[in-house]
Amino acid sequence: MSPIRPALGFVHPRPPKPAAVRAVHCPYCNHYFEPSQRAQTLTCPKCTQRLQFDDKVLHKQSRGEVATVGHVRITAASSLTGQIVCGHLINNGRFEGSAIVHGALELDPHSTTTGEIRARSLHAPPGATLRGKITIGPTHGEGLRPVVTVKGPAPKPPAS
Repeated sequence: MSPIRPALGFVHPRPPKPAAVRAVHCPYCNHYFEPSQRAQTLTCPKCTQRLQFDDKVLHKQSRGEVATVGHVRITAASSLTGQIVCGHLINNGRFEGSAIVHGALELDPHSTTTGEIRARSLHAPPGATLRGKITIGPTHGEGLRPVVTVKGPAPKPPAS
């Protein structure tokens, strides 16, 4: 007699987790989940909103709105005037407008950022220019009270 083999549904009660995942907070409901690194679009498992994960690089002067859960990079020779909603923003050029960044906001030493900016974290080396209302902390959900609020230009580094 041959041994009885279990059905595949019992061998793998849960689908296998992808090897390469990214951490995502839904911009609509702040639900945390880990989709595959290769995913380009999907829906939030909690609120069923459609999310796009494509990364965007801006190489010229632009006006308008940029919305993605992925990364947005403004190159040194470019500028954007308008609105950004993204997962990660890297500014090497000029940005003027409003931005909600659900991850980190990274600035280049020669970049200029003006307007109302809300980001989860900030990396601003000496020389980066910030003007306007900058709120660093949670971008959505219950803990929406800002951790740090900066108004006006970035402070100059101390002279050595």
